Amino acid sequence: MKIKSLFFVLLALAVFTACDDDNTINKTLLSVNVNMPDDIKEKNPQITEAEFNLTNVNTGEVITKKVDYFPVSYFEVEDGLYNVDVNATIQYESANQEGEVIASNSVKARAVKDNVEVKDGNLDLPLNFFIQSTSNSFVISEIFFSGTSTPEGKSYRYDKFFEIYNNTNETLYADGLCIGEGAFNTVLTYSQLSPETAKTSKAVLHAIYRIPGSGNEYPIEPGKTLVLADIAKDHTEDNENSFDLSNSNFEWFDDYKNLDVDVPEVANLEKVVSYSRSIWTPHSRGYNAYVIFKLPNSITAETFATENAFDYSYVVHTSTKDITMNRQAWAIDTDDVIDAVECSAPSKFKGLAYSPKLDVGYTFVGETADKKYGHSVKRRVEKTTEDGRIVLMDNNDSSIDFLAGAENPSPGVVGDAE
Repeated sequence: MKIKSLFFVLLALAVFTACDDDNTINKTLLSVNVNMPDDIKEKNPQITEAEFNLTNVNTGEVITKKVDYFPVSYFEVEDGLYNVDVNATIQYESANQEGEVIASNSVKARAVKDNVEVKDGNLDLPLNFFIQSTSNSFVISEIFFSGTSTPEGKSYRYDKFFEIYNNTNETLYADGLCIGEGAFNTVLTYSQLSPETAKTSKAVLHAIYRIPGSGNEYPIEPGKTLVLADIAKDHTEDNENSFDLSNSNFEWFDDYKNLDVDVPEVANLEKVVSYSRSIWTPHSRGYNAYVIFKLPNSITAETFATENAFDYSYVVHTSTKDITMNRQAWAIDTDDVIDAVECSAPSKFKGLAYSPKLDVGYTFVGETADKKYGHSVKRRVEKTTEDGRIVLMDNNDSSIDFLAGAENPSPGVVGDAE
C-alpha cells in the first residue's frame, strides 16, 4: 500500500502518582505524525526501523526506543519540555518511465523538533523527515573565529581562518567555491519570521566571498586542505601566541580606508556580497553559521546580488511593545549548499540559523577568555582508509561532527581533533 505519511503514537497513560505531600506527576498521550521526505514521497516509502530520542530539556533525561513495528508504538512521557529526534531507515521504489518498479533503495532519514511542550493529556506533534546525506565533496574542517590573546592579555583578531577539506577519493576543483556567513544570529529569537522559506528551503547569508578561477585552475587532491585566511601572514611576528598563516591558499581582503591588510603573495578571494560597508570579520564569539557552495565565476557578483536579494522580517518583543524588523540579505537554496556548520554559545543559544536538513546541531568555543582565545572548532575523524587518507565525520550534526573548543588551531592539518 502506498504510504505518504506514517503515524507513530507515543502513548503515555494519564496517570497520577501520589506523593506523601500530595504532589502529582502528570503524563500525556503524545501523537506524532511523521511525514516522508518530499524527495521520495511518491515512491512508496516504507520505514523499516526507527529510533526515537526524547530529551527532557529541564532534567536532561533521555527516553530512547527503537521501533520496528508500525504504525503504532508506545511511550510513557511525563509532562515537560522535550527535544525530539527520530532516526530512521526508509525503503522506497525506483521506477522506469513506464512506471515499472526496477529497484528498491534505502536511505537514512531524520526528523527533529526542539522545545516541544508536552502537557494537557493529549498532544499532536507533526514532524517532517529529511534525508541525511553525508558529504561527497568538500567539508568545512576547521573554523577559527575567536582570535588569540597577546602575552599582555590583549585580544588579537587578525588570525581568523577557515579550513576546507576534500573528503572524497577524487580530485575536486575549488574554482567558484564560496564561503558564506549566515544572516541569522544563533543567540537571538526570530519571532514571526517571514517568509517561511527563510529557514526551510533557503540559506540566508549576509557575507559571501568566492574563490576565483574558470573551473579547473585550483585542483584539491583527495585528503588535502584549502585554507582561507583573514590576513595570510605569519602572525607570530606580532603575537607569539598566534600562528603562521603565510601558507594559506587565499585571503579575504576588503579595500576600505586602509583598515585591512593585503598580503601580495597570497591570492585574494572575491567579495560577492557583504553587509559590512567597511571590513568583514567572522563573529568572534561564534554566533553565526557558515556554508560553502559553488557559484561559477561566469555569474558576476553584481548579478548574484540582484538575483538573490532576499527581504525578510521578524518581530522583537520588548517590555512595552512588539517591534517588526525588516531586513535585507541574500539567499541560496538549501539544495545548493555543499556543507554547513552551525556555531553558537551554549549559554545563549536560541535557535539554528538553517534548516535541520543542513545541520541539526551546533559547535562552539568556550565562553571565558581561557577557553575562547586560541581555540577553534575542528571536525573529527571518522576513519583512515587503507591508503592512509583521512575521512572526516559528516553526520550533518555539528554537535557530534566537531570537537568544540579545540586547543592549538592547526591551519592546513586535519586529524588532530582529539
